[in-house]
Amino acid sequence: MTEPTSDSNTLEASSASLPKTSEALAHRGRRAVANTIDTLLLAAIGYGLGTLLSETFSSMMGWEILIGFSVTLLFYAIPESNLMHGKSFGKWLLKIKVVNKNLEVPSFPVALVRTAIFFSPVYLIPVAELLIEVSGITGTIFRTISVSLYLIFFYLFIFNSKTKQSIHEIFTSTYVVNENARSCSPEAPWEGHYMAS
Repeated sequence: MTEPTSDSNTLEASSASLPKTSEALAHRGRRAVANTIDTLLLAAIGYGLGTLLSETFSSMMGWEILIGFSVTLLFYAIPESNLMHGKSFGKWLLKIKVVNKNLEVPSFPVALVRTAIFFSPVYLIPVAELLIEVSGITGTIFRTISVSLYLIFFYLFIFNSKTKQSIHEIFTSTYVVNENARSCSPEAPWEGHYMAS
């Protein structure tokens, strides 16, 4: 019988040391804490801008919502793209990051779309309230879309245990993994999730 070579032993040991996909994907709890930290920091920035530019914003007749959305996009998309290291401040503290299936940090456009989808319900609600004053039906439609997106986000975040992706991550083919992850080949989400959503 042929003895295993040192190279094959090294390869087996290296493969064994690679974390499984389930271990590479960031735990929901860590993601939730990271998101809470980022939300508090973003709220502080928003409060500061609102205080300094309160008169300007109050005269913008709703356009300040677009400014808030733009600030939010840049706050997340820049650090979570290849412009930096795929980590917002909260993710940096919790040692997790945003990547694609090849463990590459997404490009800025991808990170921008990812963030836009995630925060669209947050900013659709005030838009809906403004539209209701002009057109009740249009405002109701926007409100329904916003609530529906919220429900889909939470459903996938809680029940999509295979990839731990929500709709913004499925759409952009991104994942949140632990900082030291060296392998990530998750299975496709269960098809039943799409039907439930």
